[in-house]
Amino acid sequence: MRRVAAVALVFGACGEPESAPRAEPPPVPPPVAAAPASMTPDELAETRRKAGFQDGATLEAERAEAREKVARSYVRAHLPAYREVVKALRGNVAEIERAAKRWLRTSDPQRAYERWRGVSRRRADRVAGLYQHVADDGFDGGQTQRLLADAYRRWEELREDLGGEVAADARFSALLVELRDALTAVSRVLDEIEHDEELAAGP
Repeated sequence: MRRVAAVALVFGACGEPESAPRAEPPPVPPPVAAAPASMTPDELAETRRKAGFQDGATLEAERAEAREKVARSYVRAHLPAYREVVKALRGNVAEIERAAKRWLRTSDPQRAYERWRGVSRRRADRVAGLYQHVADDGFDGGQTQRLLADAYRRWEELREDLGGEVAADARFSALLVELRDALTAVSRVLDEIEHDEELAAGP
């Protein structure tokens, strides 16, 4: 009888399932400190800046600055071409100013202008060719390119407004002043680029 009981105990112990191991609870992340409700927008921006965040305006400003530096490096590597355009524009403006005064002194100013326009076209085409060489090479010249484009546009407008009696018009004198000021702005930037030793000498 004792033997039968012992056997029953053995079988009973073998039939009990083993308990499953207890899973470890997932780690709880530390709470993120929320910004105080009383924080002003400027204080919040400063807090984000110290934490390493940058807003869209800051990122765009940094990208624009980097693009401008590349553009200035390119212009520095092609300074002779840019200066040649400025020189050609200045020379053509001076020629137009002298010619306009001559037309006004003739008996037929309009005819004198038309005669001059025919012989001066080749010189104007040379100026346009020099400009297109630096404007259409597929590279963005940044601020320098924009200033030069503005001066070139003014030169084109000046030529379109020419006529036999243009020298008597106050607008003609104003256009000459504005164009020369625009060319001076280009020359000033070219000088700054030439003496900026931090720029790379290539594109």
